[in-house]
Amino acid sequence: MIRSHYGHGFLKQYVRDDRLLRTEAATNGVYNCNVNKNIEHLPALHQKMSGTVDNYHDAQQDIPETFVDRGQFRKLAEPTVLPNAKRICLVFLKLFRRIYAPLTCGLLAPFSGDKRLATEKHSQIDRLYARVTHDHDELTRAVGLKIAA
Repeated sequence: MIRSHYGHGFLKQYVRDDRLLRTEAATNGVYNCNVNKNIEHLPALHQKMSGTVDNYHDAQQDIPETFVDRGQFRKLAEPTVLPNAKRICLVFLKLFRRIYAPLTCGLLAPFSGDKRLATEKHSQIDRLYARVTHDHDELTRAVGLKIAA
């Protein structure tokens, strides 16, 4: 299906019954077509919308090739799912929730009293987080990346 939007209206073009190329015009605001919203103005609206479809067909004939989507664009929008993708996502979520979120919180908004506390008085988890930070910095340097300040 091909959809072309303009203002409050759109045209859609699709293949029906595997044989017929169908083009339909629709609008959510008839005032864009300079027609009042009333049943007695329906013939004028029909004429305007038919003219829009004719103009659309005329413009399409100027394009050397036109391809009707057979699902390729929809497939491109779908996520890539590998057999082990769920497990990898779970690992990343657990790492974020249990390690990186608390670590970044402690680094970005530390308690002022923590700076005065001797390192040996830090809790085990604080010492482990500090080790993770140090090791991550060392790994970054080892692979040749510069640590952002």
